[in-house]
Amino acid sequence: ANTIILSTHHDTKYFTDFTFVGANDGASGVALLLELARVFKERPLTKHNLLFAFWDGEEALQEWSAEDSLYGSRHFVESLDTPQTPFKLTTKQIVAVINMDMVGDRHLQVTYDTLSHPQLLEMLFTKGRDLRFEKNFKRAELGNIADDHLPFLQRSIPAINLIGFNQTGAGSYPPYWHTAEDTLDKVSATSLQIAGSTVDLLVRDLDRILE
Repeated sequence: ANTIILSTHHDTKYFTDFTFVGANDGASGVALLLELARVFKERPLTKHNLLFAFWDGEEALQEWSAEDSLYGSRHFVESLDTPQTPFKLTTKQIVAVINMDMVGDRHLQVTYDTLSHPQLLEMLFTKGRDLRFEKNFKRAELGNIADDHLPFLQRSIPAINLIGFNQTGAGSYPPYWHTAEDTLDKVSATSLQIAGSTVDLLVRDLDRILE
């Protein structure tokens, strides 16, 4: 069967001068993916396989660049269609990738990521608004965010990034990004529920309409 990939990065950034907790940037996506695994085990898809991927090495070890970032997802995509692939999956069998990152902020604003596959992203925002999460899914929150969905897009695999992150002239959202302030009090179960129920709805729709 064709496969839908749900993914997140499980690493946090390494800083030498302070202890970085990464409650939102790292842990929130992991928490969401674990809960989605429970949900889909109870109510499986009818047509597609689901692959849950926890990427390592999303964060740069030194300075973010094409070479120093996204180690786990890049390695996975590079191994596709080779004997080294960890799963017997071909590029053509992956019909959609939904990557989740920084989904826990109390005031979650999902970024309309302009790198993401346009139709899939539009579906995500429509599902969020169908669930009455209009204030979390504003199409005005535009961003261009390199993340673990990027290696898939570079292989023409439809992929989107569900992320609450932006950097504008007014500063970065959330303001505690990559600081010692990214602690558990910054995240909320409500935001995880908003992101998770939207992904659940989107995936079940994709299961129905995609081959």
